[in-house]
Amino acid sequence: MQRPVVRLPIYARETIARDRSRARDHLVFCPPEGRTIDAKDCLACGHARAISDTTVICCPPVSELVRKTTNPEVGAVASAGFTCVVADVCARAVQSILPEAPWGLPVVDVDRRFCGFVSRVSLEESGLPPRLTWTMRVGDLAVGHALAIDERCTLHEAVEMLAVRRARTLAIVDSKASVRGLLTDIEALRAWTALQGAP
Repeated sequence: MQRPVVRLPIYARETIARDRSRARDHLVFCPPEGRTIDAKDCLACGHARAISDTTVICCPPVSELVRKTTNPEVGAVASAGFTCVVADVCARAVQSILPEAPWGLPVVDVDRRFCGFVSRVSLEESGLPPRLTWTMRVGDLAVGHALAIDERCTLHEAVEMLAVRRARTLAIVDSKASVRGLLTDIEALRAWTALQGAP
């Protein structure tokens, strides 16, 4: 049986370090493995047929593809790209890129493990004078430490978590708690609607 061809989007995770340098990783969600991998790892995979700067052309086993189409992992519907910031970074260093409410910037440790979200709202609700708040580490201002979901969980589980916790965004993490993507309620709704076959 001929295997179907699937186009897997490559997305970027940009991480802002303490010295304000930015490191960029190119990631892709691998259907056969059910996890996010570095896009360059596809070069050694027998399922990959072609790789560009934005896409991996993959021919996964049919059984895997059918199962994941009807009950996809949340890692497969992650944001196209995102920026996170290391916990030691001063809040003022990311002031210009902090999103407006209700969105937040994911905070990670040096191993890219999720620590929470920082936003203009979390800074305002810290109860501290603004002049002091902007000099603090983002790790000390992060909130929402529990708003993370394993990339192997299903989209249904992610939608349920968003609803139960009244959250707008979840951090998608791997088995080591490293941030592999983000999922907003809007993206989850779009993916869920498509899954139900709605127009």
